[in-house]
Formats: sequence, C-alpha cells, structure tokens
Amino acid sequence: MGKSSSKVSFSPSCKLCEDRKASKPEPSIWSCKECWILMCDSCKQNIHPEMMHPETHTVREIGKEDDDSAVISSVVNTYKTKSKNIMKVLCSNDDIIYYRHFNSEKSENRVVKTKISKSMKILQKVDIEIIDIALSSTDDLLFSSLQSPSELKTFAKSGETKTLLDVSPMAIFCIHVNREDEQILVLVEQSEPYNQTIAVFGTDHEKKVTIDNKSKIFNKIRRIVCDSRNQIYAIDEKADKDGNRRVVSFDFEGNIIFSYDGCERIKTDLFAPTDIVVTADDNIIIADMFSNALHVLNTNGELIALQNTMEYGIEMPESLSIDKAGYLLIGCDTFEKRKGPFANIYRVKTSENYL
Repeated sequence: MGKSSSKVSFSPSCKLCEDRKASKPEPSIWSCKECWILMCDSCKQNIHPEMMHPETHTVREIGKEDDDSAVISSVVNTYKTKSKNIMKVLCSNDDIIYYRHFNSEKSENRVVKTKISKSMKILQKVDIEIIDIALSSTDDLLFSSLQSPSELKTFAKSGETKTLLDVSPMAIFCIHVNREDEQILVLVEQSEPYNQTIAVFGTDHEKKVTIDNKSKIFNKIRRIVCDSRNQIYAIDEKADKDGNRRVVSFDFEGNIIFSYDGCERIKTDLFAPTDIVVTADDNIIIADMFSNALHVLNTNGELIALQNTMEYGIEMPESLSIDKAGYLLIGCDTFEKRKGPFANIYRVKTSENYL
C-alpha cells in the first residue's frame, strides 16, 4: 500500500558550521550517512574532506529519491475504525491494539480492544470514562478514569480489574511505563490552580521519585514518555493563548535538557503536537497533527528528519505506537467531519535510521 515518496524539503542548519561556531550557520544541502551529519555546500567541499577517512563516506543530496532522511518508507496496512478520532493507540506483543477515542456527541472517552492481522477485529469496548492508558511489560492495560481519577488501575489479561495505587488527593492525568516497568505519572491537583507534578513508582508501586516543578520546567503536560536512559520527553502546553505546545526534555532531577518548538520550515503559526513515541534506538518521533507531519529528534533535541504524512495519504496523525515488529502505528483524527466519517489507523514501515 506504500507508494514512492517525494521527500520533504527542509533545511536544518549545517552541523559543521555550528561546530565551527559560525556566526550564521548555512542551511544543510548534503547528508553524510557515515558521519550522520547534515552540512552546507561549503562545508562539504572544505571541512568534511578533513574528517577521518572521508573517501569511504557516502554523501547524498537532501531531497533526492535516494535520500534516506524520510521517516516513512511504505504503508503496510490501513485499518478502518468506527471512531471519529484515535487519541491514543497502544500495541501489545500479541498484536492486540487498544485505542482511546472521544465521542463529542456523547461526551465519551472510551477504549476499544482490537486484534490486528490483515484486518482489524473488535474484541471489546471498555465502558469506562478513560483519562489515559498505558501498557505494562506483561501487556496488562493500565488506566486512570474520571470515575476514580486518583487510582491507577489495570485490566489484566485474565479480565480482572484491580487498583495498583492511589495518589489522593491528586488525579492521574498521564501514564507512561518505562523499560524497567516503572510507572511515570503526571499528577494534577483537582482544584485551581491545577498544578502538576510528576511521580515515578517502582514495580512494587511505591513512589521512588517526585518532580515537583518548583523551578517551572513545564506548564501543562499533555503526554509523557522516556527513553532507555530514563530521559523524559513531554508534550507541554505553553502559557500563551494560541494553543501552541512544545516538546520539553528533562531528567529525573528536573534538569531541562532541551525544549523543541517545532520546525520553522513548516509554514504555520501553530505547533501543537499530540503524541510522542521513543524508538528502540532512542529517537523521538512526534505527531504534529495540524501540520500533517512527523518530526524525528535525537536525544539532544536536534531535528534529524521531517516527514509530510500527506505523501502517503495519512491526514491528521494524532497518536503513535510501535509494535513488536518495529512498525509504526499512526492513529488519525477526522476533526469532526473535516474529512472522512471515520478515522484510520496506519501501520507503516519506517526508515531503519530512525528505529
């Protein structure tokens, strides 16, 4: 179902110019596969040849058909749903997909459990008003709900529902499970001014770390994930009234590592990412729904790839997940009948550079 891609034209600053502390780094035109750096024409001619064994390096022009900077290489499957939006999507190791959707007509936040192969089969609709969901290392579904917002609960594979922990008087706003099966929770006060904190709970469900935000490292977190080193990446609402967001990264001590405000090459005043996922190699893929784009950052917050999802017919990418085979799942939004009546979930093959 994939098709040939005309690569997105974007020009991040030349890394070699930055290393030389040039007063105004030039836009990148070339990419060195071996160095994994982007460079301007001048640095390609004058600086890159001075690096170690440049004669063995492959330098390609960005934007050409043989350029491997694109995120998506092909669409493997398209799954049609009966939902208007896919606000969050998760994939277990046995090809079970859970997705959360919102029905504005009924003011419902629900979770649907499905099985995927060549098509999608609905197994269960969870009749609970969900705030957020995540999967444990054993593929149990963790969730917080409007009915009991202070409790982290689980749907075990056996069908049993139980409470794992209670954070009263706070409410659980976001959930992430790291590679050590620890729960990273964004907690929010249940009355004004609705301040947030972050708490990390161990596998015994005892609190290990608290990030209290006294130094104002974030404003209002909408989504949170972390990488193999437990470096945190969060989608954070800015304090302005324009709906802009950013991706902010920090460690468990609350030290900010970077803040990413979007790519200037995208001609829009709004950067409002809706989801974020970390690959096995600790690259960060960001869903930029209103720009129909995927941004890929490294752990330093540097943009290393940008994908126009419309090249593959993927409109309004809202949620992201990675399945056991390494394929990227993209859940979309219809934005209330702006396009087709129901949202799709796409299973795409990505460039090996970003897995």
